[in-house]
Order: sequence, then structure tokens, then C-alpha cells
Amino acid sequence: MEPTPETRERAVRMVLENEGGYRDRSAAIRAISPKIGFSRESLRRWVAQFEIDSGRRDGVGSDERTRIKELEREVRELHGGTLDETAWHSGSCPGKGAEDDDP
Repeated sequence: MEPTPETRERAVRMVLENEGGYRDRSAAIRAISPKIGFSRESLRRWVAQFEIDSGRRDGVGSDERTRIKELEREVRELHGGTLDETAWHSGSCPGKGAEDDDP
């Protein structure tokens, strides 16, 4: 079952508002996850993503992650679905010039 955005927000809020009553965040997540019916790992990832999206933690935000996926899809479409990422990174992909190499 896929959680709704409201369910994720509520679960994250429960962890952040109640973690002070536990030894650490992991203990709060262990206690809260069965109450919401989702795994500890799911809840841990939701809290981490919330912290990234809100600027409390470094990482790729949800909006950026969505944009990256869109760009990857466009690249696959432009290459007719034949883009071999291994070949691209090794430099053997046709049409890839030296200017495309990472510095």
C-alpha cells in the first residue's frame, strides 16, 4: 500500500515532535512505525527526505530528484532507448567527445 502525502507528513511530524521522549531518533522510529503501519526503514527515509527538503540536511531534494528523473528519461528517448550508461561513462559511446568528459 502506497502512503498518501498526508500520511507521510503526519508520520514525519510524529517522529520529530516525539523524538525527545525517546533515547534517540531510531527508538522513536521503532516505536512509531508499527502505529502507522509502515516499516521502520520507510519512516526513516521519509524523515531524512523531509530534512533534506527543508534544508536541515544536505542531499538531493525531492524536486531535484524529480527533475533528474525527467532529464534521464529525455536522454533515453533522444537515444531511442539504446543509451548504454556503461559505454557513456567509459567514453566509448558514439557522439561523445572529449568535451563531455568530467574534469
